[in-house]
Amino acid sequence: MKIKLYLLAFLLCIPFTLIGAEKQENTNIYSGGMLILQPSWLTMQNPHGIYETRGGGIGGILRFYIGQNFAAGIFGGSQSANYETEKSDESYINLGHGGGFLGFTLKHGKIRYNASMGVGRGSVKNLHVEYINDNELIDSFLYNYGTIMYVPFVSIDYKLTKRLLFTCQFSYFFGDNNNYQNRVLQIGLLFNR
Repeated sequence: MKIKLYLLAFLLCIPFTLIGAEKQENTNIYSGGMLILQPSWLTMQNPHGIYETRGGGIGGILRFYIGQNFAAGIFGGSQSANYETEKSDESYINLGHGGGFLGFTLKHGKIRYNASMGVGRGSVKNLHVEYINDNELIDSFLYNYGTIMYVPFVSIDYKLTKRLLFTCQFSYFFGDNNNYQNRVLQIGLLFNR
């Protein structure tokens, strides 16, 4: 557990040490912005069983470039989904998350490819509804817990203008307790410098 916390602290400190790094000719310093459209496929587990459903979310990313082929930064956001139980379709799960990442990057013309590994903290809130009658909860359970989130992701950024990028990113969120796994397609706009 201590190793995971040290790794998380290390990842979170890297972007701040890079701000003072020397700028190279024709090299971007950073890009960052919102990942607005985030359809996802969630697999989650609670004491009542294993559930799969579609979901969505919103988030952001800030990526600092180190030389020509490395990147580090921070990410965060929220993912949520509804799912069905035997007598209700009102159950709900939400993950709020944030952390740091390290990765590789390759720029070719107007396109930048990225592959990274992120580690962060997550907070899961799960309202599991067994039975609801009209608007009255008859039988329900609330689960609220924290977890370390691991997030490998790959992305492609396309340069729309000198300062604006379109990005398409695929991320796989999974918690250290194996209760939460989410495959997410993240689409958004990044500002580039």
